[in-house]
Amino acid sequence: MHSDQSEPAPPRPGRRGAPQPTWRDPADLPAVQRAHTGELGEKLQLLSEAAAVVQEVMGSIDVDGLNDAELVALTQMTEKIGRPADLARVTTATVVDYRARTGLGRDSLAWKLGASHHTDLLTRLTGASGQEMKRRVRLGEKIAPRMMGGTVLDPVFPTVAAALAAGDLGLDAAEEIVKGLADYKVHGRFDANPADVEAAEAGLVESATGSVYG
Repeated sequence: MHSDQSEPAPPRPGRRGAPQPTWRDPADLPAVQRAHTGELGEKLQLLSEAAAVVQEVMGSIDVDGLNDAELVALTQMTEKIGRPADLARVTTATVVDYRARTGLGRDSLAWKLGASHHTDLLTRLTGASGQEMKRRVRLGEKIAPRMMGGTVLDPVFPTVAAALAAGDLGLDAAEEIVKGLADYKVHGRFDANPADVEAAEAGLVESATGSVYG
């Protein structure tokens, strides 16, 4: 979830303020270790087990030895299991990016964990490149619920968001739809009828997935 409101100027810490913490592997931090207990801990364990099952099953399959029909079936299944993980990566990156924005000063998650800025924090947490993290956040900002004045608003692209959540739309297709319509939905071109833009979004999603949302 991100805000449509402008960020406040970063506060200037006083000379006697505590220095920024030094980066440590988050897995070594007591607070993160506690997150692996309780209700969330159970869900994290389930996700870990699911990842292990995928690795084990794929390791037991000789992909080169499959016949054509088997290869087709496996390709479709791997895409199906990958899409929820893709969306989860986009969602978590977007929320981390928002909480680590520079305008928060010492309340920024990046500052608290010893990273230099939001993208630096994301690359440290994931091991992915800065370019990839920016890509995820760009999409996430368009498909995540928004906050404005304490009110939760729908995503900028609600139909794309629904198709992604259902696992029917891949990230590449979602990015293309968002990119193609951003000029009208994000940058506020006054010559575009909002109803026509929404219909275009729905049509593109239906064309890509074969399903109707909303």
